[in-house]
Amino acid sequence: MAANGGLAVAVYNRSMQPNAVFQATGITLVTFHEGRIALLIRFGVPNLFPLFGLPSQLTNDGDPQ
Repeated sequence: MAANGGLAVAVYNRSMQPNAVFQATGITLVTFHEGRIALLIRFGVPNLFPLFGLPSQLTNDGDPQ
């Protein structure tokens, strides 16, 4: 995925409870310089997920809920 013209990563977390779903927790932007990661910026705003066409929850098998 991309944001602001660069690489971005959607981050989901889930509790350790059986059958827990993964919850959207944030978007991380990754900036590279000379082939190395130079900067990580994390936006801990789950409300951004729909703007990227991403679901707010995923099941254990990775399907949107």
